[in-house]
Amino acid sequence: MRVTAPEFAARASGLTPSFLQGKSLDEDRVRNLLTRADGIVAHNASFDRRMLTSLYPWVDSLNWKCSLNGVNWTEVGLPERNLQALMAEYRINTEEAHRAYQDALGMLQLLSRRHAGKTLLAHLMGW
Repeated sequence: MRVTAPEFAARASGLTPSFLQGKSLDEDRVRNLLTRADGIVAHNASFDRRMLTSLYPWVDSLNWKCSLNGVNWTEVGLPERNLQALMAEYRINTEEAHRAYQDALGMLQLLSRRHAGKTLLAHLMGW
């Protein structure tokens, strides 16, 4: 499948049309990975869900969790909710912002942090 990024997403991520030229996604591999997961965690999940659903309509039916809105960041003591600010607050460094792999590593570290005796992942999941 040929992939393009909307202009606003290209500005944030650096995934310009020239960078994406000649690149593709293997839908069978994507389906295999995502459908085996118990859920998908994304920071601003509505955006990621919408983008992925435009490529793969079946993604809409998966179990999505939103770390942007699913954690009460004010209660945690953090008024800023964007991923880079949250990672900075917890001194989580990534090589490059708005890149899937780096953001996923940062998110993993962020959600492993604790507040009120539970990990932030536990807060997100309602455990």
